[in-house]
Amino acid sequence: MIEMDNREIVIIISLLACFVFTLATKTPERTLKNYLLVAVGSGLVCILINTWYENLTEGPEGKETSTPTPTLVESWGEWSDWTTDIPESKENRQIDQRETIIGYNMVVYVTQEAREPYYRNFRDYSIKDNLKAYGARESYSEKCFNLFVSEELLNSSKKYSQGTFIPYIDEEHVEGYNRGNDVAYVIEAPIDSEGRCYPFFVKDTETETQYRYRDKIN
Repeated sequence: MIEMDNREIVIIISLLACFVFTLATKTPERTLKNYLLVAVGSGLVCILINTWYENLTEGPEGKETSTPTPTLVESWGEWSDWTTDIPESKENRQIDQRETIIGYNMVVYVTQEAREPYYRNFRDYSIKDNLKAYGARESYSEKCFNLFVSEELLNSSKKYSQGTFIPYIDEEHVEGYNRGNDVAYVIEAPIDSEGRCYPFFVKDTETETQYRYRDKIN
């Protein structure tokens, strides 16, 4: 059995209609003019029928379209809080990580100038084995202090660039010069046994790895 689609059926019907129209319009006078009129009329009938079919099947309201396959939108739950605990890795789970600064290890090496008024010199390196060459007071020697501070405390501290004079920090006589190779931060916290405060230099940064995760809902 021959299978035909809708368009082929319409074309056949159009041709049959043209044939019927031709028979119906025949006259005893078989003139060229009559044949031309029949041919034109038949063609118009074919065009009209074909246009009607196209409007029916491809028009804005009757257009043949394939139903698009819906795209599945992935849905995820809320991110968990940041924590240092490593989340369990499993299917349909996203894990994010970051490096977070938790604080700074600070250091300062303190010497005293050999001449009055015996200003302190603050450095981020030691000169203990060569005090005289640096004009440091040997009887004072060199004192080293270490401190751990938070990022917030460091950012709120006063800063003094290399070579600048650092005035009194508190009631004690600890003013002097930044002789180090970097910025000095005046940390307002009692350090030594007499409760003095000192400027410090950043020795290194402490960080920690933090994690968070979220799971797919569908």
